[in-house]
Amino acid sequence: MKNLLLEHLRNHRSSWSLGTFGALGEFLWDQNETLIIAPDDHLTVATDRGALRVDNLNECSAIAYETSRRHRDHWSQAVAFCLPETSATMNERLTITELGTDQNSILENNREATLFDLGLNTPYVDVCIRTSNPDLMTSLRALEGTNILAQDSPAFNEILRHHPHRVFISRIGRLEVFQPIGIEKTPEGPHTHILPKLLSSGLHHAANTPIPKDMIAGLMLYPSNPCVDIQGKEQAFDHNVHRAFQTLLNQHGLSDYVDEKQKIMTAIENKTDVENYPQPASKLRRLAARIALRQCAHLMSGDHVTNDSGLTYDAQSLQSWRTRFDRPETKPSSEQQAEFLETHK
Repeated sequence: MKNLLLEHLRNHRSSWSLGTFGALGEFLWDQNETLIIAPDDHLTVATDRGALRVDNLNECSAIAYETSRRHRDHWSQAVAFCLPETSATMNERLTITELGTDQNSILENNREATLFDLGLNTPYVDVCIRTSNPDLMTSLRALEGTNILAQDSPAFNEILRHHPHRVFISRIGRLEVFQPIGIEKTPEGPHTHILPKLLSSGLHHAANTPIPKDMIAGLMLYPSNPCVDIQGKEQAFDHNVHRAFQTLLNQHGLSDYVDEKQKIMTAIENKTDVENYPQPASKLRRLAARIALRQCAHLMSGDHVTNDSGLTYDAQSLQSWRTRFDRPETKPSSEQQAEFLETHK
């Protein structure tokens, strides 16, 4: 697992997140950006805009997965680094709490700054800000013990006025964002999201994320996507990127998911009548069928589709399969949830 982490920490096309549904820190770096800390043998990378460090891999499992996107020809892909739920719990603070100087900060020059837990009551991540600004410290100390999510709390306005560092900590590691908070739009590079309405759902991750119920993601990896670039803009399909993630999926994906993808691809190659193929027996298997068909459509060459195993599919037949197993999705139950999901590849 260490080699997997190092490979992607060294890759500027991979991005990362740490947090929960509604409160998230994201880290990525540009290929022309100077690395203050390069990911050598240590699982740490830092730039002038943010930093990421993996501290603990005990009990950690890597779970690779794919999910559908609203664009009918696209999908998301990720690797969740998970702990058993019983090992993933953090401090669950309910109110703004001063924690003292941040002696565990990734960069040494931040270790005399003061850390405040925002008290978002997030069970598996501590969401904090770090500051040396005397005005902000005075304001937050006056608000200590209060609920930042209360309607009349001035805390968020004070934070937005001073743009402190944001620090997200799990049992696996920590992610820090140094650059200013995006107010009118999400900035490029490391950034954060705190969305109170999504926090109120009590979910740790989005409902369509196929992570087993007894596992908690303490860190997320988003390897480069063959359909969209790191900013989420559509690009020409990248076959090499696709093959790389499929290899990772075969190593770390959930067995039912990987099995269903292979079964449906083989059925199409064998010219099985689509009506004779049984409906997948679970939500996870139905997702696998949908994603497999989307990927087949990108592997087309003329009137045929050739997958990475050399299997060839007829394009007209593929359309029949998509009509049955990849129908347009219903309107999301929450537009905010849909927006949040589309942000994270």
